[in-house]
Amino acid sequence: MEGRVTQLREKFEQSLHQTAELAAALQRAERATTTVPHYSRIEAATHQSGRQLSCRIQARCVDEIAAGARLQAACPSCGRLCPLSARRRTLESTDGPVEVLEPVGHCDRCRRSFFPSAQGAGAGEPPPDSVVDRACGLGHRRDALP
Repeated sequence: MEGRVTQLREKFEQSLHQTAELAAALQRAERATTTVPHYSRIEAATHQSGRQLSCRIQARCVDEIAAGARLQAACPSCGRLCPLSARRRTLESTDGPVEVLEPVGHCDRCRRSFFPSAQGAGAGEPPPDSVVDRACGLGHRRDALP
């Protein structure tokens, strides 16, 4: 396991180096002037690239969790096991919008749709104290997943 982690870290570092080269080349190409840009412009463009990368990593991680989720869940009203499907939903993360897969169930008996919680699906751990719940748009701190 440790060898796999080391291998992945090395590959990640190589990828970051290539990404940095591409981002710098893109910044140069997008500047329509030959004058030296103010450092704040370089920094702002760099932060935008970092936010894009963050959103893609978040989406990938959440999609992997959703792919491993169970195939059915109990209806919160009647308790009947109902099949789950996945739908795309946009979450507003600290770095911007993230498209994620979300499990959704439908109970024919109760005629209602429901969204099993991450805790009930067995996914996730309590977030660090610094994590803020932005999915609901309220920006409240969370101490545990719903």
